[in-house]
Amino acid sequence: MRTTQALKHISILATEGVFASTLMHAKDFFHMASLRHGKQLGLGLTPAFETLVVGPDGQPVQTFSGTSIAVDGALGATDIVILPAFWGNFDELCRKYAQVLPWLRQCHAQGSAICGEATGAFWMAAAGLLDNKEATTHWRFAEGVSRRFP
Repeated sequence: MRTTQALKHISILATEGVFASTLMHAKDFFHMASLRHGKQLGLGLTPAFETLVVGPDGQPVQTFSGTSIAVDGALGATDIVILPAFWGNFDELCRKYAQVLPWLRQCHAQGSAICGEATGAFWMAAAGLLDNKEATTHWRFAEGVSRRFP
């Protein structure tokens, strides 16, 4: 019999070139869910779990549109990883943020759910988490993902 542990942490990855809309949409969506769940648990408007924006080095990042976004902390243990869409050269991002792929592999090995939006799927594919699996992405990036990560 499998037991379910309480959700405690959701981590949304922020890197240079992230689409602020996809990052903040995830932040707001999960914060709302946390408040709702807290209410169901009798906590009033106290969030039932943390929704954090995390950065590879814990430093603010410049978004695709040039806005600086602060992060809540660095990469760490989490129950769910959200990989927002980004714009930019993925190979350069991998070099700049070499710690992201090992982090994703570790999170996956520890049972974290990992979700990517549009180009966020590149991170999962590069980490080997999509090997021999069917995956989807935004139509504009589907050819690039399938070519790089068959």
